[in-house]
Amino acid sequence: IVDSLVKETGKSRESVAKHVMVIEDRPGLYFGRSDDNQKYYPILVMIKSTPFIDKEVTMVKEKAEANQAEITMLADNYVPAPFNKLFNNDSSVYGEYFSTTVASNPTIPTDDSPFYFAREQIPKQMIILLVTVMAISGLLSALLIYHARKTRVKFDSRSSFHVLFAIFIGVGFMILEVTFIQKFLLLLGTPILALTVILFTILLSSGIGSYISGRIFSTRPHGAVLTSIPILAGIIIIYFLYLQDIIESTISMELQYRIALTFGLLFPAGFLMGFQFPSLIKMASLIALQNNKNKVVVQYDNYRGGSKNNNNTTLLWGTNIVASVVGTVLAALLAMIIGFNGNLLIGLCMYLGAGMCALFSIYYMMKNNRTTVSIDGNL
Repeated sequence: IVDSLVKETGKSRESVAKHVMVIEDRPGLYFGRSDDNQKYYPILVMIKSTPFIDKEVTMVKEKAEANQAEITMLADNYVPAPFNKLFNNDSSVYGEYFSTTVASNPTIPTDDSPFYFAREQIPKQMIILLVTVMAISGLLSALLIYHARKTRVKFDSRSSFHVLFAIFIGVGFMILEVTFIQKFLLLLGTPILALTVILFTILLSSGIGSYISGRIFSTRPHGAVLTSIPILAGIIIIYFLYLQDIIESTISMELQYRIALTFGLLFPAGFLMGFQFPSLIKMASLIALQNNKNKVVVQYDNYRGGSKNNNNTTLLWGTNIVASVVGTVLAALLAMIIGFNGNLLIGLCMYLGAGMCALFSIYYMMKNNRTTVSIDGNL
């Protein structure tokens, strides 16, 4: 609040103190009660575009005292320690206060970790939720394994890379999606609007990406992965470095422009994220790789008339869904620990892991088929 006032008014830190009053909101709603005799009241922060006058300050003070509300700040009339350091023109004093506060209270809410009501870094509710989700995911995984054995799905070393690929992109996709929703909530203003715009953009762009990858890389699924993931990694790094600055510099734009900006920023990432799963299905279906007169020939299990033993589509779909569910919970949990900016890096690592799985998969197939494929070949 202090930084925003300084930036918007162009005044010094000492001067903007006249624009702020902070009191306990009694007898307002209370929350976080641990027993019948303990109440936690919200904090009411009042900000005015012009300085509060003495009459207004006196009125607020009298009402607060009448309701036994704790007074934190009354404009520049009353600014107790340590909050007085926030309104000190000496930047070193302000920096010392901020760094000390963050170090002593890792749960302090910020735009990067806006968990206002978390009284501990990892609340017990989140641990219970994670354990519950992991238990359900374990049960679903057991059903997938049972189905794979019952249908006699062929499972070899290459298949293990495909399963890992499905896990990586499932967790990575959800971590990035949840992070995008939170990040662009600052730009779009309301959770409903942010959820609507971001889900629309991600689903549309990933759907288009899935279609385009099938058209361009119809016989080169590994090529689709190894082309798209490095570009996606670059985009995520740009988000990590510059997204917050972009949001802060455009937050005052008209709503329609902010929606268009959100769409434009997210579409490239969603487009490339859409490449991955269709490519995985084709990689899993790839059963032959041969050089025929210097031409690479590929065959897919899907197109053979008989056996389905090499087709792990059901297993991969199920694995990806389970990983996505776990990824949703992990996104919130990790944000409490490392922040949503950190989540961007976790999502990046997930997709890089998927890329490594694709490399090992094609290496394993080339080794088993004793086939040499040039870099400019069809893979």
